[in-house]
Amino acid sequence: MLRNTLSGSLILISLLLLSGCQTPLSDTNEKVDHRTLSNRGFSTHIVTKGDYLRDLDQEVLKNYDTIILGQQNLPYLEEQYLDHAVLYFNMWGKCRYMDIGDWPKWQLAPGNVGQEDLVMNGGVHCYRFDDAHVEMFLGWIEAFLSDYRGRVKGVYLDDFSWGRSWWSGEDSVRDAIWGPMDGRPGWGESSIWNEERVRVIEAGALALVREYIGPQGEVIVNGSFRTLPEVRRFAENAGQYNSEAWDRLEVEGVDPYRYMMPGDMLHVNGVGASGVWGDWSQTNAGYGWNNLVRAGNLAIERSLSVGLAYGETPDCGGTLYQLYFDPAEPGQEWPGYLIDEGD
Repeated sequence: MLRNTLSGSLILISLLLLSGCQTPLSDTNEKVDHRTLSNRGFSTHIVTKGDYLRDLDQEVLKNYDTIILGQQNLPYLEEQYLDHAVLYFNMWGKCRYMDIGDWPKWQLAPGNVGQEDLVMNGGVHCYRFDDAHVEMFLGWIEAFLSDYRGRVKGVYLDDFSWGRSWWSGEDSVRDAIWGPMDGRPGWGESSIWNEERVRVIEAGALALVREYIGPQGEVIVNGSFRTLPEVRRFAENAGQYNSEAWDRLEVEGVDPYRYMMPGDMLHVNGVGASGVWGDWSQTNAGYGWNNLVRAGNLAIERSLSVGLAYGETPDCGGTLYQLYFDPAEPGQEWPGYLIDEGD
């Protein structure tokens, strides 16, 4: 629908925002066929970017309900796991100005759409965030969902907030990409200058997932400004004192944007640099093993999903998220994941 009529998308999605017709998240994944739900304490997820799946024995993925997938890895994901995949998008920018490589380009880089190279936070090549960008971004999401209609699980929206004021960079660059436009204030005039556009992206992504995947499809956001009840929130580095502190996640009323709701995702960055089970990191988020235990307990209590990654830069290189542990591996079971048959 939106792919062919994007000129009217802002009006259409604004009506969706006002409709109030959303229904609560389902606590289970209707498409699970790799495992028996009755013997698991909670759902699980994994983040995999780069091209790390190319040479990986993907049997390790069999106990993950959700696979958050970078576009470079999409060609390498085995078909049996595709219906667990949500593809990574970022509305603010990309890690390069021009796309390289021959993998599918579901989100084009700023240089590929004719924009100036404007860098924030040491390496984010940013888009000019105006109304035209909102329509272009939703068009990318629709193109992906149209091509993979009924075969994937949904989309993942990273850096999901109304602004990125804490990103390092020159004010002149901020003015160029986040300044007043379309008759609205910019970053210097209002702390929530981009709220309306981000709400349109959230509602638009959900409408597209419902159209192309159906009621079981998912939109997952990594950030603190989820507003729709059917959208799942991803809490990165659970326990981090200045963002995802445990009281914000666990205690109702402390932080309404971060409080964990059924279906949401706790991501524990807690494994030491060696990447060996039992080597747990000690960071500002706390001790890795303790956080994994706490995440598992909260997931059981509140029907959440748990993921696990490095808590510090791995010795082998790569990113924090290229860690592949089967949560049911004998001797390395995640606490609370497996339930004894007698329980």
